[in-house]
Amino acid sequence: MKKKRKWLLLLLLFLLSAAAGLYAAAHSPEISGEAEAVQAADSEYIALTSRLTICSEYQLCGHVLEEEVEMPAAYVGLDKQQLRSQLGEISISKFSAQEVVLTRRFHCYCPEHLVAYLEEGTLGIYRTVAGSDEAELEERLAVSAENLSAAERRALRQGKVFSSMQAVREYARALRDRE
Repeated sequence: MKKKRKWLLLLLLFLLSAAAGLYAAAHSPEISGEAEAVQAADSEYIALTSRLTICSEYQLCGHVLEEEVEMPAAYVGLDKQQLRSQLGEISISKFSAQEVVLTRRFHCYCPEHLVAYLEEGTLGIYRTVAGSDEAELEERLAVSAENLSAAERRALRQGKVFSSMQAVREYARALRDRE
């Protein structure tokens, strides 16, 4: 009987201490300051001295290119909501009076990659223009489409990706050597 009372008393103490802990946690002040940070960000404004970083995310290769630019005069004095309303599809990754980071997403390869397409007996080599999803022709290399397998022709019609111009030239040379 004494053992039973002892266990009941220990269980009761445990439950009381758990309840006291929950009560204290529920009624304690915010430690992290997260709520204050959110309110502060809502009341902050962009200054002429604020740093602006533009991040370009290229989805096909996964690369992110960052560029620090001057703060446009049109953004000075705006709060986060006002800036958001002017940006369209560009997202705000970070916002404070000291720094603003904007992120653009593109469904293409970044400018570090080259994409080769088979175009009328030549390889058209294209590179994405930085900060856009537009590609411009870098160079044309002569190749013979007759020596290409069906799989190679299909791949080149869709665009074959290379990491350097040297790699493209070696590929084109290998295709010409088949002739």
